[in-house]
Amino acid sequence: MTVQNLPSDRLISPKKKKARKIKKPKPTGFEEEYFADAPLTPQEFQENAEEIYAKFVDLLSIRVHIADSTPRHIPFSGRIQACIQRFGTKRRLHGDHMKYFKEYMFLGGVDVSSASFSTSEDALLKTNYIDGSVNDRFYNGQDYWKVDFTGVASTFLAVSLPRLAGDDLSQRDLAIGVVENFLRYVIREMACPEYEDDIKNALLACSAARMEWPMVSRFLESLPGMFNLAAAELFDQRDENDVSFLTFERPIAFDPKTTFYSSLILSGVNAFLATAVSEDLRVVERVYRSIEIVRIERASFEQVQTAARFVRGTQTPTRQAAALGTIFAKTVVIEDGWYDPSQGPLTEDLLAIVCDDDLLQFLKEGMKLRVRLCLLSSGIYFIKSVLELYPTFYVFLPQHLVKLVNLPRPIKQTEDSEATIAAADSDE
Repeated sequence: MTVQNLPSDRLISPKKKKARKIKKPKPTGFEEEYFADAPLTPQEFQENAEEIYAKFVDLLSIRVHIADSTPRHIPFSGRIQACIQRFGTKRRLHGDHMKYFKEYMFLGGVDVSSASFSTSEDALLKTNYIDGSVNDRFYNGQDYWKVDFTGVASTFLAVSLPRLAGDDLSQRDLAIGVVENFLRYVIREMACPEYEDDIKNALLACSAARMEWPMVSRFLESLPGMFNLAAAELFDQRDENDVSFLTFERPIAFDPKTTFYSSLILSGVNAFLATAVSEDLRVVERVYRSIEIVRIERASFEQVQTAARFVRGTQTPTRQAAALGTIFAKTVVIEDGWYDPSQGPLTEDLLAIVCDDDLLQFLKEGMKLRVRLCLLSSGIYFIKSVLELYPTFYVFLPQHLVKLVNLPRPIKQTEDSEATIAAADSDE
């Protein structure tokens, strides 16, 4: 039986399948490439200025007051709490966004550890985040708390971020975006106009973090550098723990003496050459210092080109000399919450440290380092090992140490314990 032989009432036309509609994910508020908050309406501006963020200051040359012309003043703690609450209703904070936001708020003395920004707006706006009556880790209205948007952002970006995101630059970029998003929202809401300059400085720290963290990673990966390696092997006993050799590869047929002296001659380090030809050249001091870079003198283009042509071998020619520059640094104390008596005394004289120009391209004035240096008899330092490299925006707040503190728990009094205490008091 074929289809043509079927009765007409039994012929059924095939059903058309409806194309499924693909639901677009709701924006989270962190889509930096295209997301933007809508401009404030006149009604929203009036509500912000007169009710939510009322502050006895001029905004846009307009004296803020409520409808009955009675001035209203809401303290900073109340205004910033309202801003955090409204920020939670406007952004979809979850996963990594929430993890970074909680840490950032903690450094500012604000407890959002129990917050669930996926709840209803009414429930969220009733949540009290700024209340230190239960936990002394957070803001409690005491005078020793200081409003410092730049310090909190810098501590989060320089201290907390490496611990939370590791070496994953994409995660670091995401965390920086969370801080930037919140700071821009505070400015948009005009929650605390008296601190607007401080907030803008915090945004500058975020911009610096985007640029400098990749530089820090590249510098540490490129250690020790050809000249530093040659100097360490020629004049000092190199320790395997000095450098990690992440991306730097020891050149084929590497000759430390050839590399050391040829690098100095090609780079024209004149202050060194008079002593360099002497047989008495040696390490006279080994020091551990915390330093801050004051000035960097890079090698010239001609010196870089000359060093690149100094090769050895025919089949696989390898470079045997490095273009050199100089780091001028001062000794400093790097605050990190720990006492380190071995970092040496502070001096006013600048240290002149000869270093590979390949490494200097990843450094900036204002960066800080913990280094082990060797001083040669000619008066020039070279780097034996780098323990830490800190970006220019590095700040350490004591609040960061509070995470390590275990607060005492209240002891519940029972009848037996009360009787024991009373007996002890009677014996006295």
